[in-house]
Amino acid sequence: MRKNWLVLALALLAACAGGNVPQPVIGAPADDPVRSQLEWFAARLNEGSVAAEDYSARFVDEFRARVPFETAFLPVFAGMESGAGEWRLIGLDLTGSGGEGLLAAAGERMRVQIEVEPEPPHRIVDLLVQPVMISNPPTRYEEVVDPLRRYGEIGFLAADVTAGSCDEALFESGADEVFPIAGASRLYVVSAVAGKVASGSLDWDSPVTIEDRLRSHPQGVLRLVEAGEKRTVAELLFMSLARSDNGATDHLLEAVGREAVESALETSGNSAVDRNLPFLATRQVAALKIGAERGRLSEYAGAPAASRVEILESFEDEALTGIDIPSQPVEVETVEWFASPRDLCELMTGLWDLARLPGMEPLSAALSDEPGIAPEAGRWSQVWFAGGSEPGVLTLVWLTEDEAGDRQVTVGSIVNPNKAFPTIDATLLLAAGRDLAGAG
Repeated sequence: MRKNWLVLALALLAACAGGNVPQPVIGAPADDPVRSQLEWFAARLNEGSVAAEDYSARFVDEFRARVPFETAFLPVFAGMESGAGEWRLIGLDLTGSGGEGLLAAAGERMRVQIEVEPEPPHRIVDLLVQPVMISNPPTRYEEVVDPLRRYGEIGFLAADVTAGSCDEALFESGADEVFPIAGASRLYVVSAVAGKVASGSLDWDSPVTIEDRLRSHPQGVLRLVEAGEKRTVAELLFMSLARSDNGATDHLLEAVGREAVESALETSGNSAVDRNLPFLATRQVAALKIGAERGRLSEYAGAPAASRVEILESFEDEALTGIDIPSQPVEVETVEWFASPRDLCELMTGLWDLARLPGMEPLSAALSDEPGIAPEAGRWSQVWFAGGSEPGVLTLVWLTEDEAGDRQVTVGSIVNPNKAFPTIDATLLLAAGRDLAGAG
């Protein structure tokens, strides 16, 4: 990591270090001012330049007085280009009119603390850029798990899966407890898709028509695709896994059918199948928690599975736009997807076996494109990753392989049904736990 990143952290004097605790969200909408400013910042980094007039328009007068454009901002900014690919925003914890974003380029990560004006044009009030690091990296698993207990209940499993099962635990705590898993649920959809491809009943090149009724929240990269256009199963799989696109996940769910995904729950050994019925599309969860159907949330949460299906079938087909994003947990113990860390370990191990079959390269490519938090160079020869979060919920799943061909799966799940917690710090600590197995 370049030394001048630390210079920027000192040069861009952040005044937002008050008592606010960043709160995770269910994906900030594309027009959220904090997200928009962070994405602007990433785009300028990728271009390697900022125009003086753009700087004046984007930052408040006080900030520009403290950080003059030519003598302070530009010299530091010029040294921040990534040698490992383009920066993109992969995580965001919001707190009022500010937040903390996680920007990623292959092999590099940085945290950007930002505060914007609460009213339009939402200019940047403060900006602090720091390299991603843990000041005192854990040296044993207890130093990963114990600090995370301050956020809520935690389940953790690090297992050697070289032999093909999750029975050989390197460390476990609450590994058989069932947790809400948020967007990590896409792994069950992926399992159903991969199973159909492996059996010959579906092709990676099969076209899927993009439909407005299957667009979800947040919209992700699929928002750039017009309704009526087609994308292949392989393309949607990549969007779902590598870009965490909920709409792509829902298009895949529609393509294989809910019954196939519910069957994948059974065959993979999910220990909470009944709590996952009916298997919800991400759009349906959003409709119940933040969309037009949120008035029926309690009704749905208390209904048996058969009645839940009827409720889902009665949903109005309304766009998930202009909605209020909750900053605190919403029915995370009832209206969710559920699995234990061991369930997810077995699921990921099964996907590894599927990916070794001829013609299954798109599965491995999608799972290995984005490692979540990049490990140190040379730590692993391959990293698979999937995860998900919403207020009060975080679940991260990694499968790693070293140069000797030994494989580990690391799963961390945290839930707090009463209070949201900062997901970025928890993610960094869990990623450090992932790398303990390869520390030698």
